[in-house]
Amino acid sequence: DESSSDESSESSSEVSDTSEESEDSESDTQLPEFLELVTDGKSVDVIIPENATANEIQLSIKVSELIKNLGNVKSVKTRDESKDTRPQTVEIVIGKTSYPESLEAYSELGYGEGVIRIIGNKLVVVAYNESAYSALTTKISVALRENTDENKNIKISRDYMVTVSDNELVASLPILEELPLNDVKDAGEGSYLLTFKNGTVDIFDGYVQKLLSMGYEPYASKLLDDNIYHTLVNDENVVTVLYTNYNKQIKVIIETLKDFSLAPRQEDNVWTPVSGVSSTITQIGLYNSSISGGDKYNGMSFVLRLADGSFIVIDGGHDYAQDADKLYNVLKKQAGESDIVIAAWIFTHDHGDHTGFFKRFSKSYASKLTVERFIYNIPAITEFSDNGTGSVGSTISKYYKSADVCKAHPGQDYYIRNSKISILFSNDVWDHTTKDVKTHNEISVVFTVELEGRKLMILGDYYEDRGILRSLYSADTLKSDIMQVSHHGISNCGAILYPIIAPEWALWPLGDDHYISDNEDRYISDHYLNAYMMTMDPNKVLMALDDIVILTIDNGNITSQVFDSCDEYLG
Repeated sequence: DESSSDESSESSSEVSDTSEESEDSESDTQLPEFLELVTDGKSVDVIIPENATANEIQLSIKVSELIKNLGNVKSVKTRDESKDTRPQTVEIVIGKTSYPESLEAYSELGYGEGVIRIIGNKLVVVAYNESAYSALTTKISVALRENTDENKNIKISRDYMVTVSDNELVASLPILEELPLNDVKDAGEGSYLLTFKNGTVDIFDGYVQKLLSMGYEPYASKLLDDNIYHTLVNDENVVTVLYTNYNKQIKVIIETLKDFSLAPRQEDNVWTPVSGVSSTITQIGLYNSSISGGDKYNGMSFVLRLADGSFIVIDGGHDYAQDADKLYNVLKKQAGESDIVIAAWIFTHDHGDHTGFFKRFSKSYASKLTVERFIYNIPAITEFSDNGTGSVGSTISKYYKSADVCKAHPGQDYYIRNSKISILFSNDVWDHTTKDVKTHNEISVVFTVELEGRKLMILGDYYEDRGILRSLYSADTLKSDIMQVSHHGISNCGAILYPIIAPEWALWPLGDDHYISDNEDRYISDHYLNAYMMTMDPNKVLMALDDIVILTIDNGNITSQVFDSCDEYLG
């Protein structure tokens, strides 16, 4: 787009003569204190990229209109970068042109940043991405107005510089120059997830090296089935960098140390076993037969007792007082005369049948126990089309001020007493560039717990319709001795994923509304998703109902106890 002024801009914007001698000696010449953009009604040119974006064009129009109004200029010439210019020519350069001044300013930007600054004889206005241009529009308007004198001349001090950022935390990351940024997601509670497609191991390694050169230090690393996971830290932030081999994506997650704690490493795991304490896995039946609605009213809640008598709690079902009481009473009974210490409370996702009674439980019982850490990965509510409880973070802040809060990322290993928790899946490895998350179920945290030589697979409400777990990991990685049946038994995992996990034991957080009990206490369904459990030893398929189911692991041997109700167990 080009409009002509009465006189060419070059005649009004030279700050030295145009001879060869003058050009050659420019670096030795002291530049004027101010960059003159409008003098006596004559304006400098506005330069935009040859293939300018809509935002760059709109900003150039805005700047031209401002100059005409503020400087009493009849017209302002706007042209693309394709015409040659000389370094000594004063111009306003908008967007990422091929000018060295433009490239210099752009190279110093972080993700989501924009800048207005003077380099040489150019007023450069450039942003890293489209969203920053709206903020720059306001800033350039202020800059031009503030620097217009009573004679309608516009001149700006050469040390003038204004920066904008749509996200300062994301902007602090180094630019991954080899790949465009495909997506930024609000990962919840001040953390952010960046996605890059078409990555390679070399590009991934180069980015890790760039983080190290910025002062980040390695905290933990893991290679798992050709997937690479790194955690790096500096004094303020934690950066998790993931490379997933099956779809060649690089993910970068940044969060602050003030908001989230690091996963405890093996060398940090100091504890003392208690004689006579066995490691157990308790499935608490939360089924309420008096409420209509079927199996969904059986929330999910598990308690793992560790060899020192402390606990790992997984989820916490519907917001019913009786369910909160059940969890506390189970903890109290299993703690015996000792204080109740929850070494980790893990939430798979923020649905009411998994986090529903957490707030109620905390109000009643937080003062009667200790929680050392929480582990979860709940993105911002704006990322979903369904609603979660939205209360996990606020409840922790209110009732557990001294507890660590850990964001669960694939590749993390948490060493807690005699257990090892390995995170396999979360929101981080969902392909946000091809499909939005519609429900919390889709990004349930999936993890394994190794306990006394046996492995428990926790699936939460994980869906396998996109085959992500099978794409990420080998059968050897997924193979587990005990499996929590996903989505209360009705997820699309049954025909394909369960046979790969191939558990000996199945813990099934489900009520019996859709199932028939025969004389052998075998729960039968013709639903194909339950086919694998129908092939298992019926004595090792344990439904939650309103029972208390306890698996004891002793020297690698697993035994089970089933109590028909919580009252029976507690009695």
